Amino acid sequence: MSQIALNLFTVRDFIKSRSAIRKTLQRLKKIGYDHVQIGSLSYLGAKEFRQLLDDFGMTCCARHVGLFQSETDALKSIEEHQILGCQFSAISHMRADSAAGYVELAGRADKWARLFKKHGLTLAYHNHAHEFQKFDGQLALDIIFENSTTLQSEIDTYWVHYGGGVTCDWIEKMKNRLPLIHLKDYAIVDGQPTFAEVGEGNLNFPKILDAAKAAGTRWFIVEQDICARDPFDSVKISLENLKKMGMD
Repeated sequence: MSQIALNLFTVRDFIKSRSAIRKTLQRLKKIGYDHVQIGSLSYLGAKEFRQLLDDFGMTCCARHVGLFQSETDALKSIEEHQILGCQFSAISHMRADSAAGYVELAGRADKWARLFKKHGLTLAYHNHAHEFQKFDGQLALDIIFENSTTLQSEIDTYWVHYGGGVTCDWIEKMKNRLPLIHLKDYAIVDGQPTFAEVGEGNLNFPKILDAAKAAGTRWFIVEQDICARDPFDSVKISLENLKKMGMD
């Protein structure tokens, strides 16, 4: 089974109605994506989204969620994951202004990770660049993972590099704790960092992919926050380049 998926955030401007979602899934299937990661279900309920995926022979491999404020919210999300047939999820963002704040957030996230695990699901955390700020001499991202035991990781290749980290080092650090990885390339255009299709920027993706495989990564999820060309062309380029690198 292919391990490559696409985060629908990349094509977020094309999924703002039921008909648009159907058309977008159809286009992605034609490009060669069989699996997607989703965020909000604001336009469709879980059952309806699952039916659309089934219609095209696609699956939801993972979701993005916020940091739950109550057990009721967490259990509702768990039910949606089960309807979607989706085992993995990732908290998309947490931010604090102190080490103690990150310790508190890590504890809350780990609480929900344990609840997800109880129901046969896996909850991870997705990094951006702000977690590479140091508090009391320690990176916020280290604080998060050192103060959680069940919470898994969803390393983002672009944001690690943007934050000054070494992507492969972080992949190795998260070995056996990295079921999901976001693949996006890092390029310099007119002297400024920018998002690029996988294989079209400066990151060493063959090395990154090998490291992730060795770390036990299950899903390799293409994502591009901003596309300089048509997003569907961008996701096609990323998929084609991944296949050239030996991914299927």
